[in-house]
Amino acid sequence: MRYRALKFIRRNWLPLAAAVALTLSLAAGLGGVLWQAGKAEARYHDLRRLTNSLLFELRDVIRPLPGSTAAQRLLLTRVLDHLDKLAGEIKDDPKLQADLAEAYLQLGNLQGNPYEPNLGDVDGALRSLNKALLIARDLRRAQPDHAGVARATQAMSEVLFGAGRTKEAVEHCQRACNAFEELLERAGASASRVYEAAACYDSQGDQFGQAGSAGLGDLARARASYERAVMLNRRALELDPHFFRARRAIAINRMKIAQLVPESDPQKAASIFREALVTIDAMPEPERQKPENRRARWVLGRRAASAMFSRGDYPAAVAEYKRVLDSMEPFARIDPENSQAQYDLAVVLNDLAETYREMGDTQAALRATERVREVLDRLLARDADNVVWRGHKAELDVRLAGLISGDRTQAEALAKQGLAAAKELAEAPGAGPVELHRAAQAFSKVALAS
Repeated sequence: MRYRALKFIRRNWLPLAAAVALTLSLAAGLGGVLWQAGKAEARYHDLRRLTNSLLFELRDVIRPLPGSTAAQRLLLTRVLDHLDKLAGEIKDDPKLQADLAEAYLQLGNLQGNPYEPNLGDVDGALRSLNKALLIARDLRRAQPDHAGVARATQAMSEVLFGAGRTKEAVEHCQRACNAFEELLERAGASASRVYEAAACYDSQGDQFGQAGSAGLGDLARARASYERAVMLNRRALELDPHFFRARRAIAINRMKIAQLVPESDPQKAASIFREALVTIDAMPEPERQKPENRRARWVLGRRAASAMFSRGDYPAAVAEYKRVLDSMEPFARIDPENSQAQYDLAVVLNDLAETYREMGDTQAALRATERVREVLDRLLARDADNVVWRGHKAELDVRLAGLISGDRTQAEALAKQGLAAAKELAEAPGAGPVELHRAAQAFSKVALAS
């Protein structure tokens, strides 16, 4: 981790210089304070000032830079060291407790939230987020407007969903949405607060029924959640017409509504995806280059290609998938620790492989499928228990067995491995419709092949 962080800093020394200078000046001021006896209060305020600079100002500089995942982890770990020491000395300062909760929330998201660049550490993420939640509950008793409980609970639901623990995720997300609704009932809710509530409903929609995910398959409740998210994001834009995150979110919400029924009307779905892409492309250049907006464009491009696939326009789908990959791969390559970027890459490569297979180009399908397998193997080396990754690997092994020609022994071994994994996931307590469907598909493919 230290090597990657140092390599990242060497690559990006210029944009970091101002932030480092700020931090050093704060640290120098802090050193002078520490030498003076009887200056405990000044020491406390300077330490808080330093940790706030690291937590918000410096991380805001680092986060948008490609390849910064390891550096962010190093930064947040150092911040938590400071905050934990301060919290041990002073337990009744609500501002300090709020900083500590925020630091644990950011660390938890970085460790394993699939909605953000993350390190694929689900257990570590849940531990950090639980600490954030416990602190936020204490804060809420004295500050009813504090959103820490809602935000930490939502983040926990997203981590659980990314790990395939969908029923637990839905329970957490419902509590988070309820908590946000209570906050919105209070007068003076800001555009940012309304946007946070919308994001919670967007996650809830994914958990109920996002296509191709570990969702519950409840399309009606998924659509209702996405529509609530659209309504709230529009409300955020009414409060602040320049709130670009809400504008982007509406495009994503509408895309997700469209993809609930792409098979029945692929032309309409494709039209909605194109409109969403126009919305992203119309943003100012600095906004377009933010990581979340770059990723939104990749997601929309992939969905547009999927709609082309659904209507049988395979060459156009291949061209669009390749455009997405051309933009996506450089970022995945320079940030191998970012599980979100790696899994996004695997998903697009998988879609491309399926398109080649439908076109009858077995060799191209085989090459793309083998690349997907390499990415999934790397991800599973970090978290061998991740149900989502294991399920995709099982499905992939069965499909790969059907693409291999000339080595029946290897094909049979892959098919058996994939079937065994799919069966295990389908028979596990709490298995959802995705696991059951995947197992049924795997066994049907093998039966047809034989």
